[in-house]
Amino acid sequence: MYEEILRTRLKTLYEDMTCTSDEAINLVNFVCSTISDKKTVLKDIYFKERAPIKVLNPSYDIKGGVNDVEAELIAISEGYDQFVRKISLRTSSILVKHKNAVKLFVEIVSLPEPYARILYLKFFKGLEMDDIKNEMFISKSACYRRLEKGIQLLNERISREENT
Repeated sequence: MYEEILRTRLKTLYEDMTCTSDEAINLVNFVCSTISDKKTVLKDIYFKERAPIKVLNPSYDIKGGVNDVEAELIAISEGYDQFVRKISLRTSSILVKHKNAVKLFVEIVSLPEPYARILYLKFFKGLEMDDIKNEMFISKSACYRRLEKGIQLLNERISREENT
């Protein structure tokens, strides 16, 4: 794994791992309800006052100047599909970030001491370096050296696993 990518993932480790905003859950529920809404609105439009139906917007013009109910229904359906696709991509992105964060966390805690501890304190607990040095009873420079060595070990371990 590229070290810059690893560092970026480490910075958002806790948020990605815990999904504190519950955004993924809300988006999945929203996608499900939107799909249901699409079916309902299309049925309502089509069966309103029995078929054949009136066009929702008489000025709606899809097929070269002809006000076409089917074209209107297709346009609504396609609009819903694009909307749901965008939300689904966002949901997938959140879930992938979560999965990667969990893998990264497992790799961090499996590192040897003191590297596992310093990475845990920095990226999972979100402590500042002054707090970490006090917690581990080491100098600030030793703290930075161990942090860098821990990131290097983590990167090597992840790269080895990806190549297997």
